[in-house]
Amino acid sequence: MRVVLPGQRLIRAWWQGRSWRPKTLRAGSGWDVALEDVLDLLSRIEQGIVTATSVREHLLAAIAAQVPAGGCCPTCAQYIQQHQAALVLYEQQLARSTDPARWPYAIEDITLHRATCQRLPRWSDEAAYPGTLRDWAHGLNEVWHWGRAWRVTREQAQQWLVEHSGPRGRKNYQLCDHCAPDLPRALLRLA
Repeated sequence: MRVVLPGQRLIRAWWQGRSWRPKTLRAGSGWDVALEDVLDLLSRIEQGIVTATSVREHLLAAIAAQVPAGGCCPTCAQYIQQHQAALVLYEQQLARSTDPARWPYAIEDITLHRATCQRLPRWSDEAAYPGTLRDWAHGLNEVWHWGRAWRVTREQAQQWLVEHSGPRGRKNYQLCDHCAPDLPRALLRLA
Protein backbone atom coordinates (compact mmCIF):
# COMPACT_ATOMS: atom_id res chain seq x y z
CA MET A 1 0.00 0.00 0.00
CA ARG A 2 1.25 3.49 -0.72
CA VAL A 3 0.30 6.36 1.55
CA VAL A 4 0.53 9.99 0.45
CA LEU A 5 1.32 12.23 3.40
CA PRO A 6 1.26 16.04 3.68
CA GLY A 7 3.85 17.57 1.36
CA GLN A 8 3.19 14.82 -1.22
CA ARG A 9 5.59 12.40 0.52
CA LEU A 10 4.87 8.84 -0.54
CA ILE A 11 5.62 6.04 1.92
CA ARG A 12 5.35 2.28 1.59
CA ALA A 13 3.38 0.26 4.14
CA TRP A 14 2.28 -3.38 4.09
CA TRP A 15 0.46 -5.87 6.29
CA GLN A 16 2.79 -8.37 7.89
CA GLY A 17 0.93 -9.55 10.95
CA ARG A 18 3.18 -10.69 13.75
CA SER A 19 4.70 -13.91 15.02
CA TRP A 20 5.27 -12.36 18.45
CA ARG A 21 2.44 -11.77 20.87
CA PRO A 22 2.12 -8.26 22.27
CA LYS A 23 -0.23 -7.98 25.25
CA THR A 24 -2.67 -5.80 23.34
CA LEU A 25 -2.99 -4.55 19.79
CA ARG A 26 -2.60 -0.84 19.28
CA ALA A 27 -3.74 1.15 16.29
CA GLY A 28 -1.60 0.14 13.34
CA SER A 29 -0.40 -3.17 14.81
CA GLY A 30 0.66 -5.65 12.17
CA TRP A 31 1.52 -3.00 9.58
CA ASP A 32 5.11 -2.33 8.56
CA VAL A 33 6.56 0.85 7.11
CA ALA A 34 9.88 0.92 5.27
CA LEU A 35 12.65 2.15 7.61
CA GLU A 36 13.95 4.67 5.08
CA ASP A 37 10.45 6.19 4.96
CA VAL A 38 10.28 6.33 8.76
CA LEU A 39 13.66 8.10 8.93
CA ASP A 40 12.54 10.58 6.28
CA LEU A 41 9.30 11.22 8.19
CA LEU A 42 11.25 11.89 11.40
CA SER A 43 13.46 14.32 9.52
CA ARG A 44 10.41 16.13 8.09
CA ILE A 45 8.87 16.34 11.56
CA GLU A 46 12.12 17.82 12.96
CA GLN A 47 12.20 20.39 10.13
CA GLY A 48 8.59 21.39 10.78
CA ILE A 49 7.41 20.35 7.30
CA VAL A 50 4.79 18.05 8.86
CA THR A 51 3.59 17.40 12.40
CA ALA A 52 3.72 14.04 14.13
CA THR A 53 -0.04 14.27 14.63
CA SER A 54 -0.76 14.76 10.92
CA VAL A 55 1.55 11.87 9.98
CA ARG A 56 -0.19 9.61 12.49
CA GLU A 57 -3.65 10.64 11.27
CA HIS A 58 -2.77 10.05 7.62
CA LEU A 59 -1.21 6.66 8.32
CA LEU A 60 -4.16 5.46 10.39
CA ALA A 61 -6.64 6.76 7.81
CA ALA A 62 -4.80 4.91 5.04
CA ILE A 63 -4.76 1.71 7.08
CA ALA A 64 -8.46 2.08 7.94
CA ALA A 65 -9.23 2.31 4.21
CA GLN A 66 -7.59 -1.12 3.78
CA VAL A 67 -9.40 -2.77 6.69
CA PRO A 68 -12.45 -4.92 5.93
CA ALA A 69 -15.62 -4.13 7.88
CA GLY A 70 -15.14 -7.29 9.95
CA GLY A 71 -11.92 -6.20 11.59
CA CYS A 72 -8.36 -5.23 10.93
CA CYS A 73 -7.77 -7.81 8.20
CA PRO A 74 -9.17 -10.90 6.46
CA THR A 75 -8.14 -13.03 9.46
CA CYS A 76 -10.43 -10.98 11.70
CA ALA A 77 -13.28 -11.41 9.23
CA GLN A 78 -12.90 -15.21 9.48
CA TYR A 79 -13.37 -15.17 13.26
CA ILE A 80 -16.37 -12.85 13.65
CA GLN A 81 -18.90 -15.61 14.40
CA GLN A 82 -16.56 -17.50 16.72
CA HIS A 83 -15.78 -14.30 18.63
CA GLN A 84 -19.48 -13.43 18.94
CA ALA A 85 -20.17 -16.92 20.33
CA ALA A 86 -17.35 -16.48 22.87
CA LEU A 87 -18.82 -13.13 23.99
CA VAL A 88 -22.27 -14.70 24.43
CA LEU A 89 -20.73 -17.56 26.41
CA TYR A 90 -18.80 -15.11 28.57
CA GLU A 91 -21.93 -13.07 29.36
CA GLN A 92 -23.86 -16.28 30.12
CA GLN A 93 -21.22 -17.58 32.53
CA LEU A 94 -20.82 -14.17 34.16
CA ALA A 95 -24.58 -14.08 34.82
CA ARG A 96 -24.49 -17.64 36.18
CA SER A 97 -21.65 -16.77 38.55
CA THR A 98 -23.86 -14.20 40.28
CA ASP A 99 -26.66 -16.70 41.06
CA PRO A 100 -25.22 -19.67 43.02
CA ALA A 101 -28.70 -20.75 44.15
CA ARG A 102 -29.73 -21.48 40.56
CA TRP A 103 -26.27 -22.67 39.43
CA PRO A 104 -24.96 -24.44 42.58
CA TYR A 105 -22.00 -26.25 41.01
CA ALA A 106 -19.02 -25.40 38.87
CA ILE A 107 -16.84 -27.62 36.72
CA GLU A 108 -13.20 -26.70 36.26
CA ASP A 109 -11.28 -29.06 33.99
CA ILE A 110 -11.94 -32.44 35.73
CA THR A 111 -12.94 -31.07 39.15
CA LEU A 112 -16.45 -30.48 40.46
CA HIS A 113 -16.82 -27.58 42.92
CA ARG A 114 -19.58 -25.80 44.75
CA ALA A 115 -20.33 -22.56 42.93
CA THR A 116 -19.20 -20.63 46.01
CA CYS A 117 -15.79 -22.35 46.26
CA GLN A 118 -12.99 -19.89 46.96
CA ARG A 119 -10.60 -21.81 44.69
CA LEU A 120 -12.62 -21.12 41.56
CA PRO A 121 -11.47 -18.47 39.11
CA ARG A 122 -14.02 -15.66 39.04
CA TRP A 123 -15.82 -14.99 35.77
CA SER A 124 -15.69 -11.30 36.48
CA ASP A 125 -11.90 -11.37 36.22
CA GLU A 126 -10.45 -9.63 33.18
CA ALA A 127 -8.74 -12.88 32.17
CA ALA A 128 -12.13 -14.49 31.50
CA TYR A 129 -13.07 -11.84 28.93
CA PRO A 130 -12.51 -13.07 25.34
CA GLY A 131 -11.06 -9.69 24.32
CA THR A 132 -11.58 -7.74 21.16
CA LEU A 133 -12.18 -9.31 17.77
CA ARG A 134 -8.59 -8.45 16.82
CA ASP A 135 -7.19 -10.09 19.97
CA TRP A 136 -9.35 -13.17 19.39
CA ALA A 137 -8.54 -13.58 15.69
CA HIS A 138 -4.81 -13.04 16.07
CA GLY A 139 -4.45 -15.31 19.10
CA LEU A 140 -3.59 -12.52 21.51
CA ASN A 141 -6.15 -13.69 24.07
CA GLU A 142 -4.05 -16.64 25.20
CA VAL A 143 -5.27 -16.29 28.78
CA TRP A 144 -8.89 -16.96 27.80
CA HIS A 145 -9.80 -20.53 27.02
CA TRP A 146 -12.86 -22.76 26.94
CA GLY A 147 -11.77 -24.75 30.00
CA ARG A 148 -12.63 -22.21 32.68
CA ALA A 149 -14.98 -23.08 35.54
CA TRP A 150 -18.46 -23.56 34.10
CA ARG A 151 -21.41 -22.87 36.40
CA VAL A 152 -23.97 -25.66 36.09
CA THR A 153 -27.27 -26.79 37.60
CA ARG A 154 -27.56 -29.84 39.86
CA GLU A 155 -28.87 -31.91 36.95
CA GLN A 156 -26.01 -30.82 34.69
CA ALA A 157 -23.50 -31.71 37.43
CA GLN A 158 -25.08 -35.15 37.79
CA GLN A 159 -24.95 -35.70 34.02
CA TRP A 160 -21.29 -34.59 33.96
CA LEU A 161 -20.42 -37.09 36.71
CA VAL A 162 -22.08 -39.90 34.77
CA GLU A 163 -20.27 -38.90 31.56
CA HIS A 164 -16.95 -38.79 33.42
CA SER A 165 -17.29 -42.23 34.95
CA GLY A 166 -15.58 -45.01 33.07
CA PRO A 167 -16.26 -48.73 32.87
CA ARG A 168 -16.22 -50.74 36.12
CA GLY A 169 -16.79 -47.60 38.18
CA ARG A 170 -13.55 -45.87 37.24
CA LYS A 171 -13.79 -42.14 37.94
CA ASN A 172 -12.46 -39.61 35.44
CA TYR A 173 -13.24 -36.68 37.71
CA GLN A 174 -12.47 -35.42 41.16
CA LEU A 175 -14.46 -33.56 43.79
CA CYS A 176 -12.86 -30.44 45.19
CA ASP A 177 -11.29 -31.21 48.56
CA HIS A 178 -11.67 -27.57 49.64
CA CYS A 179 -15.43 -27.10 49.19
CA ALA A 180 -16.49 -30.80 49.17
CA PRO A 181 -19.54 -30.53 46.92
CA ASP A 182 -22.51 -32.40 48.34
CA LEU A 183 -24.15 -34.84 45.96
CA PRO A 184 -26.64 -37.61 46.71
CA ARG A 185 -24.87 -40.86 47.67
CA ALA A 186 -26.97 -42.76 45.13
CA LEU A 187 -25.58 -40.55 42.39
CA LEU A 188 -22.00 -40.99 43.59
CA ARG A 189 -22.48 -44.78 43.48
CA LEU A 190 -23.78 -44.51 39.91
CA ALA A 191 -21.02 -42.22 38.77
